[in-house]
Parts: sequence; structure tokens; C-alpha cells
Amino acid sequence: MKKYTLSQLGIVFILLFALSCKKYDPKVVAVISTGNVNGIYATQAQAIGKISGIGDLEIIQHGHCWSSANDVPDFRINQGKSLIGAKKNDGSFTSNLSNLYPNTTFYVRSFYITPKDTIYGNDIQVFKTKDTTAPLPPNVATGVDSAVFAFNFYIKGSILNIGSSNVSSYGHCYSSSNANPTILDSKTTLGNTTLPVNFTSNITGLSEQTKYYVRAYATNATGTAYGTVVEVTTKANKSLASVYTSEIFDYDSVGHIILFGTILNTGNDLISQHGHVYNEDGDNNPTLNDFFKSNGSINSNLSFRTYLNRVPKPITTYNIKAFATNSSGTVYGDIYSYTTGFKGNYNSRTIDINKFIGGVSTTFKDEIYFGLGQNPNDINATTGTWTKYNPATDDYTELADCPYAVAFGNSFLYNDKIYVISGTINNNSGNGSALFSYDPSSNQWAVEQVYSSLKLIAAAGFLIDNKYYLSCGQSEIVGATVVRYFTKKTYVIDLTNFTMSTVADLPSDVRGFSSGFAIDGKGYIVGGFKNYSSRVATDECWEYNPKLNTWTSKSKVPTSSGLSGVALGCADVYGNFGYYFLGTDENDKLQGLINRYNPKTDDWEKINTLKYESEGYANVASFVGKKMVFGFGIQRHDGGYSQQLDVLE
Repeated sequence: MKKYTLSQLGIVFILLFALSCKKYDPKVVAVISTGNVNGIYATQAQAIGKISGIGDLEIIQHGHCWSSANDVPDFRINQGKSLIGAKKNDGSFTSNLSNLYPNTTFYVRSFYITPKDTIYGNDIQVFKTKDTTAPLPPNVATGVDSAVFAFNFYIKGSILNIGSSNVSSYGHCYSSSNANPTILDSKTTLGNTTLPVNFTSNITGLSEQTKYYVRAYATNATGTAYGTVVEVTTKANKSLASVYTSEIFDYDSVGHIILFGTILNTGNDLISQHGHVYNEDGDNNPTLNDFFKSNGSINSNLSFRTYLNRVPKPITTYNIKAFATNSSGTVYGDIYSYTTGFKGNYNSRTIDINKFIGGVSTTFKDEIYFGLGQNPNDINATTGTWTKYNPATDDYTELADCPYAVAFGNSFLYNDKIYVISGTINNNSGNGSALFSYDPSSNQWAVEQVYSSLKLIAAAGFLIDNKYYLSCGQSEIVGATVVRYFTKKTYVIDLTNFTMSTVADLPSDVRGFSSGFAIDGKGYIVGGFKNYSSRVATDECWEYNPKLNTWTSKSKVPTSSGLSGVALGCADVYGNFGYYFLGTDENDKLQGLINRYNPKTDDWEKINTLKYESEGYANVASFVGKKMVFGFGIQRHDGGYSQQLDVLE
């Protein structure tokens, strides 16, 4: 007889034991379906279910769950469930659905539970209980917990039907010892109601790391009804904090970034540091490994600001999260992203339309609408061409002509219409005194109002709320002879009724061919010629406050070397910054600068210098998304007109 050592016998035993054991295979799933619902009465019914393909799968529990509040009931959201027990063989099963509410639609589906998972049937049966003449209590559903802390938690609930009379009291009842709490236990009282209502209770004064049984309740004259019981376990005292990232990107008095956040809960522990983390053009998950600024320790809930002590970079996306750290770790708020203004890198595009100067442009729904102006090849034009350009697709569409040939006017967007005001009419036959509107939805022009006293071209304009301001510009006196001059008057048009009035004059020299923009409820005028005959250019920038009706001198706009100032440029706004493009001086010296203005710091910054043929002044310029589209106007130092659009990004 062959003898075996103890070690050999141990190996044999282990192999035999391993071969005899059934291994749980998570890929093995039996098919479960929800059958018909029968025996339907006012407060009860019977539901059928079926499981097939059990094989070696271990099913430790099966049954049905149902709800009238949710059309996809499960173990967390239900108004009832049956627990029939383990199931070893394929076949059908029946659940008695009890404590139903009369004359109500219910949703029911079957389930089974394995040691690893809970599997629900894909099909959901819908049925309606019978009506009854008996007085009814409310129909109540317990919702899920929405936030759990060490000494309190929030939980939802619903009154689906008030029953036969108004609800006198409702809320949640709870207990750490009674698995079926009632209103004789601890409860919240949220008032009364005459209508169905969703509600949330803040359950306070709890013990840490403790299981609580909680359910919604509502009381009327018939009695008190309860939702299903939900178990909620409070967290340890030293739990993570809870923090919120405010969607605000602001600047302090010197233009540095300010971020905002709120500590919702300290986690019942001292916050050792809190503030914001962020990255620049990075992913959407900044952490303490990226840039961060801490505001120190606190021991209470509060809203806070983080001062970054840095000016934002142009065309940069800042991904931001508030954070808070306690002894349990660091928690972050949701991501907030903010993109600043653009850098000014360019590519040029020549389009096959007529050359013109003194045109206008406005952005509407990520497309630039531009045109009008004087056409040097058609000085007798009586209508103005109008074109739409889409920088995303790089195509343009010719639109309906304006019924007048308007040049050196102003355009702006208001209530989904583009308006054109002032300028010359029909190539110097007269100064404009009409307000035109263009409707992009119908591709139609209209004359909204005629202003007999407004004889103004090449004025600086800006829109603030429902008013459009026209300041300075070239005016005229019509008598025996036409006298043209520059002015420092400021006109304002109320767009609610198209009435016109005047406000404070610019407290400086008269000027024309300036540019304007508005930021945060204030208007700005940049550059321009100071004298009609000699046309000496200025580099001044003025701010208008409509609430005070005052003008304030601001920092001067940078110019190219040798230029006394700039005029005939373009201006627009992006990301709370003002931009001034190109321009010329009194000697027709052209500059290709792009300058950015920060109203918080009253600083101008040279963003880029454009070195190509069309540097000089442009007549149309508007931001479209993160791109600036501009062009036309004088193309070269020796004259000539541009047929080119340029895209800066």
C-alpha cells in the first residue's frame, strides 16, 4: 500500500475542496419579469412575477416593489415592497400588494437579490386601484435623503393626495430605536396644506454614526398616513466639509481676480484652510496640485471671497473650484469655468463683395452683419448693401439692401433687431436723421423714426440698458451754404418709444470720428479728430456715467510711434474689457495696434500689432464668439479701399 506524507495529503485535500466549491460568477444573471396585476381592490392587489435561468445562481430574496409617486420604483424609492424569501428554482411567484391608496395609479416591478447585487425586471406593470366612498387619510411618500452629516440630515417627502379633507400637519417622524416610527416619536412639523406638496425636512439634534428610521407623515381629519421607512445613518463627527463654488468671476479695484464660494457645512470640525483652486486652460478637475489660494481657518458656515492678486490673462479659460480642508480631508465644490478676452492672433480673408468705407457692423447669434457705407465705385448709390458672415463656416450671405445708402453711421443690437442711426444719406446728399431697423428673422428693413434736428455723422455710440447714446461727431448747419463742424454734444435715444433728448456735453474739445463702447453701465469714447479743418487726432478716452450725467477723463489710449492720436478706428467689448482697433492720425499715418482697456484699473494694454497690408483703419469690427471679425476702410498708407475681412482669435 502506498503511503503519503502529511504535506501531500494536504495538497490533495485542498484540490478536492476547491473542486467541490461553487464559485460565484457575477456574469450569471437570471431573467426576471413582472407579470399581470390581478385582484385589484381599493387598497390591495396581487402581482405576478417570474424568474428563469437560476441554475447555480444564489438568490437570497425576491418579490415586488411598488409606488404611485415614481414610475420606476426600487428599494430606495417605493411605497411598498414584498419580501418572499430565497428562491432556488425557476418559476412564477405572487406578491400581495397591501396598504394601497384608492383611485390611484401604481407602478410595480419584480426583483431578486443575490449576495452581490439587486436585479430588477425591465418591464413595469401599471394599474389603478378601485375607488371608495370611505373617508380617506392623505397619500404620503417618503423620499430619499439629500444630504447627511454628523448631527443632522435632510430628507424629502411628498403628499400625493390630501385625502378627504385638508392636511393639518405634515413632515417626517424618526427614531433610532423604533423601526416603524410614528408621530409619537420625534418629528418635524412643516405646517398644513390644502394641495399636494413636495417637501424637505432638516432632521437635527442627532447622534453621530447612528442609524435612524424615518418616514414621511401627513394628518387630516380622517387620520395620519405614513410613507415607507427609510434608514439613514449619520456620519462621524469629523466628516468632510461641504462647499459651494459661486459662478462669479469679478475684479477688485485694481483689476485683480476675485472668486466667490460658500462653506455649507464644516463637517463639524475646524476648517484648517479654505479658498479656491484653479487652472488656466487646463482640465475641468483642478485640485490643490494646481494653483490655489487659501483664506485660512474657520469654524463656521459662511460665504467667502478669494483675492488672487493677479490680473487675468487674455482669452484664457479659468477652471475654478471652491475648496475646504478639515482633519478628514479636502472637499471641492462644483467646477465653474470662465473665459477672458482674446489675444488678437489673426488670419485674413478676402471676400468678393464691393469695397466700401464708413460702414457698420453688429453681431447677432454668432454671425456678423455688416455693410452700408460709401462705395467708391458707385458714388450715386441710393441703397446700401447688407451682408452676413459666419466665421465658423467661413461663408457669407448677401441680404436685403437698406432702402437708403447710409455711411459713417452707428449700428447696435436691441431686442433681436439691428438698428442704424445717423450718418450721411445717399453719398453726401444730406446728413442722416432717421433711425432704421433690420429684422434678421424676416430679412426686412424699416424706418422707425425721423429726427429733424439730428444732423450727425461719424459719432461715437454706445448702448446702455434701453438707451443709445450718440456723442460728438460731424454736424452741419443748413442755410444759404452748408457749414460742417465737429461737436461735443451727446444725444440719447430712448428705444422704448424712440424719443430723443440731449445729456451733458463732453467737457473737452469738439471731436469727430471717435469710437465708443459700453461696460457695466458706463459709456466710453476713444480717440477722434479734434478739429474739423486740420483734423488733429487725440489719444483721449472719456467715461460717461448716465446715473450722474457726468463725464470723466480716463487713461489715454496707446498709439503707434509718431502718432499724436488716433481716429477712424473701431471699438467693441469682450469679457468686460474694451478693445480699440487700428486707426489713423491727421496725416493719414496708419497704425495696426490692438489695445485692451480694463475699466477696473483704468489701464490700456497693447495686445498685438498687426503687420500686413490692411493695417490702418477699419470700418466694421465686431466680436463673434471668441473671434473678432473686422475689415474694409483704408487699406494702405497711400490710399485705396479694402475688400478684406480679417479674423482675430
